Amino acid sequence: MSRPASSAFDITKPHWTLKWVSDASSSDNIEIKKDTDRIEEIRALKKAWENHEIGRSVKAMASRHRFLKENLKRADGGAITDEELEKLNEDQDNQGGNSAQKNDKTKKADEKNLKGAKSKKDTKIEIKIENTPPSDVEPSVSDEILTNIPPTPPKPKIVLPPIDIDPFVRDSYYQLKTKDENFEKEQAQMRKIEFDRFTSFKDQMNKFREDERKYRFQQKIKQIEECELLQSKLDAARMEIMEPREAFRQIFLEAERKRLEEIANQEAALASQQKVDTKKKGSAGKGKKKK
Repeated sequence: MSRPASSAFDITKPHWTLKWVSDASSSDNIEIKKDTDRIEEIRALKKAWENHEIGRSVKAMASRHRFLKENLKRADGGAITDEELEKLNEDQDNQGGNSAQKNDKTKKADEKNLKGAKSKKDTKIEIKIENTPPSDVEPSVSDEILTNIPPTPPKPKIVLPPIDIDPFVRDSYYQLKTKDENFEKEQAQMRKIEFDRFTSFKDQMNKFREDERKYRFQQKIKQIEECELLQSKLDAARMEIMEPREAFRQIFLEAERKRLEEIANQEAALASQQKVDTKKKGSAGKGKKKK
């Protein structure tokens, strides 16, 4: 059996056509519904955020309201008013609520229709699932030629200017160029200039080092000459001090030498006198014994 298309379904809008074939015995095991896992996951995440931080949604709404008020502008360049901003927020809230209600209704209707579709023969079912809310007006038959080019969207009355991402973009150090013959010649010329510059700098450094080495050698020679001059001056000053000292010392040494000579002469004379006296005493004793 085939399910007829809804009279409110607009085939000019994006939609999907789903077909499947099943046995009559397994028709009850087939269930078609919209995949809301991602929506439920986001809803649970928001709920967890709200439970963790009470008032988070209110702060987020206020932040969004403030952002839109600062950045939203009219198409003609004028500023948006508070009434227009509130109407825009209400329309978005109503659209989200209608979308959720429509999803629930579509889910229930599909389940009801699928339960009633039973047959002993092989059943072929065709269901069209809407991606957009149904239109309240019957689609008008037009003689326009259908093309792959999408229609031009209407000009919006309120626009959000693009974000300036220049502060967040890192400038490239090198500018991209096509590597052709001229570019290679330019690179070779730049490398030659760099090599010549480096060679010149190297020669300057070598000359500077050689001059510095010669200067250090001259400074060493000058330092040695200054040391020799200072040593000669020191020797001359020392001689000026030592000569009078040595002369004064020689006077005392000469007097001491004479004193020692006199003492030695006196001792020698005394020794010779004692020797003579001893001889005389010995000769006198021998004469007495003979008598």
